[in-house]
Amino acid sequence: MKNEEIDLFDLYSAFKKTRFYSSLNKGILFIFDNNIWFALFLIIGAIGGYFIEKNETPIYRSEMIVDSKFIDNYTCNQIVLSLNTLISDGNFSECEKLGLKKEIYSEIRWFEFLYPEQGADSLKMTEPFRIAINTTNNANFLIIEKSLLTYLISTPYSIKNQTTKLDELLVEKEILSNEITALDSMQLLINKSLKAGLLKENAFNPSSLIKEKKNAQLRLSVIEKEILNINNFEVLKSFTPTNTPIIYKNYYLLKLSLLSFVFGFVVLRLFKK
Repeated sequence: MKNEEIDLFDLYSAFKKTRFYSSLNKGILFIFDNNIWFALFLIIGAIGGYFIEKNETPIYRSEMIVDSKFIDNYTCNQIVLSLNTLISDGNFSECEKLGLKKEIYSEIRWFEFLYPEQGADSLKMTEPFRIAINTTNNANFLIIEKSLLTYLISTPYSIKNQTTKLDELLVEKEILSNEITALDSMQLLINKSLKAGLLKENAFNPSSLIKEKKNAQLRLSVIEKEILNINNFEVLKSFTPTNTPIIYKNYYLLKLSLLSFVFGFVVLRLFKK
């Protein structure tokens, strides 16, 4: 135990002999000797930080819920991130293509992609997700929503997936159309055979054929609706305008106080050598 105490004492003694300790000790003494000046710099920094926070442009936030039919949520997140890059880079020409005028997109601070809160990780990749917008103007939510959807739909990945899905649906439609045509032909042939007496009425039950045809027509109707609504993204809940700004803690008061303190230290060291 004594050896440990001696070692610690020796270590501290050795530390006191270092240049770092000497500089640190001088710095602390310098601050105490000029405490009034440093207090003044801190107060100035705090006042500046307070006024920045007080006059900061309010940010309004709203969320929309979107369902992606055949693009997973991870990819959708990447698309939203690319839109944020577009806005932060000030790419006016691309934003204008989306229907966003400069005065509108310049008000957008950022978009947030929010995965589904509940369910397993696998469900989080397919369940409807939320997109939050943070903007300084709460009057353009509908315009921004329309432009956001345009961007989601018009990315190369979205177009590729939409084209692939459309091709699949068209193939299914053709198969079902041919199936219905074949069932119609079969029904006509059976009716002719019954009239000609070539087929007994008890030998065939037409209800099964009618049922099969109705099922095919129902599936065809569903596919035709999907073709008409081939757009991958469906808005389940739109952005809701709000008059209450979101308060983000930027800690300007603390940051400017520390910055002012450091600035004061440098200035006083220059003038009080």
